[in-house]
Amino acid sequence: MSGADSASIAASEVFLLHEIVTAFDRIARLSYLNRHGLSFTEFLVMMMVDQLGNPSQTEVGRMLDFSNSSVSQKVTSLREKGMVQQERDPKSSSTVRLNLTPSGQSTLGVVYEELSTASGRIFAQLGDGRADFQAALLVLRGALRESPEAKAIGLS
Repeated sequence: MSGADSASIAASEVFLLHEIVTAFDRIARLSYLNRHGLSFTEFLVMMMVDQLGNPSQTEVGRMLDFSNSSVSQKVTSLREKGMVQQERDPKSSSTVRLNLTPSGQSTLGVVYEELSTASGRIFAQLGDGRADFQAALLVLRGALRESPEAKAIGLS
């Protein structure tokens, strides 16, 4: 690959989007999550548990595209920190259900509020174009999910 090809990749929408997401992730981790003793992955697991309401570890992994072992490791860590609890599903003894503890709910609420405030300040720089940007992101997400590549790997 020539330097010119590398330069065009670096200027592409995909690379730019990746750069922005990576920066947001780093800000979240270094400015907020570390203060609460959470990794970004643990935060994502907590968000999924909250969003899905009493999910299995498998469901959390599927939604985040994490392996079962990765989810299991994060759940163990979160359980040790008092953020999540595990319960056997009464309908299927092989299924473990997850719930946030009161401490987990409180911590998630605080971290989410901090991240929302910080990202709100950043997105405010878009001014009147913020609504158009959000609409464009939704269109992009839909197009991605409908792409042949996403369908081929079961992402849609």
